[in-house]
Amino acid sequence: MSGNSNGPTRLSRLLATEQNLSGLLGRARMLGLVQADLRARLPPALAEGWQLARLDAEAMVLIADSPARAATLRYAQNQILAALEKLQQPRPRTLKVKVAAVQRPAPPPPREPLSAAAAEQLRKAAASMEDERLRQALERLARRGRPSRAGE
Repeated sequence: MSGNSNGPTRLSRLLATEQNLSGLLGRARMLGLVQADLRARLPPALAEGWQLARLDAEAMVLIADSPARAATLRYAQNQILAALEKLQQPRPRTLKVKVAAVQRPAPPPPREPLSAAAAEQLRKAAASMEDERLRQALERLARRGRPSRAGE
């Protein structure tokens, strides 16, 4: 990897100084804010399934989550660039759309079922509740418990 301004830079070199790291983080935050504002200005069909990867005077680069989404974004490039201008951002010379898997937050880990004893305590607490909504909520929670084994 080269270290010149026209080619890629080694990650270790970018992270070597706090100033570079803060600049990189600031750039990422700025892209995130522009992306959120841009999505809010676009119709629903154009607002999802992409991430803003680059924005400067030369190019705006979007990463689409599928080839079909990329085609839709390319077709709507004038609409996207017009929405960008309304955000007081300079209009880049080109809009590029690339296809890659858009990162989504990892799903939460599966819940472990409650022990039979905990479920039983919740059922007892629910039975003593006067508040109907709270009683129903405790009963729903108790149903997540493991079935009790014979002899317990």
